[in-house]
Amino acid sequence: MRPASHWLTILTLVVACWQPFTAEAFDCDDCANIGCTDHWFASDAGSYSSGVCGTAGCLHCRETLTGDWFGYRTCLAESGLTLEADSTQFYQGVAHGGRRERFYYAGHNDLLFGFDLGKMLDVQGWSLTVRAEHRWGEPLARDAGVILPTALHAATPTPESDRLILTNVFFTGAVDENVTLLFGKIDTLDGDRNPFASGRGKTQFFNTSLLVPVNGLPTVPLATLGAGAIFSVDGMPFAQLMVMNSSDTVTTSGFEDL
Repeated sequence: MRPASHWLTILTLVVACWQPFTAEAFDCDDCANIGCTDHWFASDAGSYSSGVCGTAGCLHCRETLTGDWFGYRTCLAESGLTLEADSTQFYQGVAHGGRRERFYYAGHNDLLFGFDLGKMLDVQGWSLTVRAEHRWGEPLARDAGVILPTALHAATPTPESDRLILTNVFFTGAVDENVTLLFGKIDTLDGDRNPFASGRGKTQFFNTSLLVPVNGLPTVPLATLGAGAIFSVDGMPFAQLMVMNSSDTVTTSGFEDL
């Protein structure tokens, strides 16, 4: 039985490589320098050009691997639903020293859903964010003889399990243009976004000590229930106040620990 992560990777590749019938082909202006072509598609969501909004038919032109799903990605976004999916993979090992000189292949799959409640339920200013993620493969820390994971993303949401886990289920609502409220199950890994130590271990540094404050690991849970407010001036956040449960409830709802 193949693990779910393998089927997700295979499904992503199948969707990305399957090419629909094209009615008309033309040069993609954004990719003219590499000789890329683009196409017009027709589907139940309507006729559209895959070159619109950076979702071009060729891999060089599009912003995402699977493009615009024949217009359905744009259609869903206009209805209030967005989906981001990615798979990060690591092959690393101990070249010399450590406890054992071995190499491992590991990875992490991430699904992020955004629900605009203003478009879906006419609850203006409110949204729901849901993140489902799981890891697979063997972490390297044990054989390397280190305490912290050498690749944080390969060890989260928890190194003890490779099950699909909901780490984010929270609501966000704008009280006014300067105050935004949020509450629910919150993933703290995105709590310190900055140009250096950020990216969840998949778009910037992946070593744990370069991503999160190491002295906060024993006390700050990865995912737990919480609520807070974000204060902004001229559209730019300048302060955030949060109240969170100190128990790590990454694999549970968290209500039993309140």
